[in-house]
Amino acid sequence: MLQLEQYKPLLDQNTMDAMYHGDLSQSRYQSFKICLEKISKLPKPKVLELGTCRSYVSGAFEGCNSDDPKYWNPNDFSKWDWGAGCFCLVFGQVNCDLTTVDICDAHIKRCKTMTDSLKIKCRHVISDSLKFLRETPDKYDLIYLDTGDMTPIIPSIELQFGEAEIIKSRDLVKSGGLILIDDVKNKTPREYGDITNTLGKSQRSVPFLLNNGFKCIFDGYQYILQKL
Repeated sequence: MLQLEQYKPLLDQNTMDAMYHGDLSQSRYQSFKICLEKISKLPKPKVLELGTCRSYVSGAFEGCNSDDPKYWNPNDFSKWDWGAGCFCLVFGQVNCDLTTVDICDAHIKRCKTMTDSLKIKCRHVISDSLKFLRETPDKYDLIYLDTGDMTPIIPSIELQFGEAEIIKSRDLVKSGGLILIDDVKNKTPREYGDITNTLGKSQRSVPFLLNNGFKCIFDGYQYILQKL
């Protein structure tokens, strides 16, 4: 059974390191907790991650973003890549139907190494996120948006906006379901000179979704949007 509390110090610290302002009430721990509480009430929630766990260790350790599995230690979660959130490693520990999607074959292979070692049942898909969303026959209780990089930010903004448009047009979130968006208050765009950026990769997607059938129920480092 998942014990989210054991990960709290790591989720808190890595969130604070990445934020341009805020406090622990805005941590990934808080948004993860809200989502987990909601989906845990469902018999077998369908969960989709766009942008998979792609590193065996965080940037503070040797082996970050390496393909070599020697850097992966499932028993030492203090070295996991908490700066990226470790979404499927956490949410995969609950009873859900989990799919993770990434365009990069190497990232999917790393993720499979990690989830297999933790005995997490997960469907691993190598695909462009937009293509996957256009073709999936499923509707989801929770969709996690984490594709694209923080710099350059414009391509990631456009990619996530495209994902949001397809999610809306194809009605891919179940009634009352959630969209969890990572890095909304990430400081990187501002550090690279875009002082007007207030929503990270979500500069276009969040306003679009809020105007198209979703409401914000958490606005920390991550945003949680719930379908009305």
